[in-house]
Amino acid sequence: METIKTEAPKHAPELLTAVERTLAAHDLRLQPGVSLEDVVEGLAANQVTVGQSHGYLTAEMSGAPVHISTVIESFANKAADKFFPRDVAGVAGRDQLDQAGKLKFIREQGISAWEKLPQSAPTQKTVVLDKTRLTCSQYMSLDRSTRATLSGQWGADTIARILSRKK
Repeated sequence: METIKTEAPKHAPELLTAVERTLAAHDLRLQPGVSLEDVVEGLAANQVTVGQSHGYLTAEMSGAPVHISTVIESFANKAADKFFPRDVAGVAGRDQLDQAGKLKFIREQGISAWEKLPQSAPTQKTVVLDKTRLTCSQYMSLDRSTRATLSGQWGADTIARILSRKK
């Protein structure tokens, strides 16, 4: 039988509503999987204590009040991965935009640019060339000339061990 554990919310609904309003005022839209609680926790990790007063967000650092707009913009720059981009000029794939971003992209750059945009942005993957830890999928993701060079340097036995590794 499965047991269910319940716990009280960490933050008051009024505080989360104030955070939501502040983010909307700054045109910041959260990525999927990022919650308002994550924003509050992220601000707390940057030594910012947030509260709400009369429905608006307030902030303090070291007991002194700070301008919430400065704090939110600074947080948006530091934690850009939590938000959809506000400037659509540097977008490399459709998956980087939400509905508002899609509309803004089409409005600014046109439908032909939208149709040319790939479905997902290209990702950059770092492969460490360590012959004791390199997996088959990492090795196969390398370009042909790099694989040929490594085959010549490491030898057939090492390459065979790499190709047999799954994880």
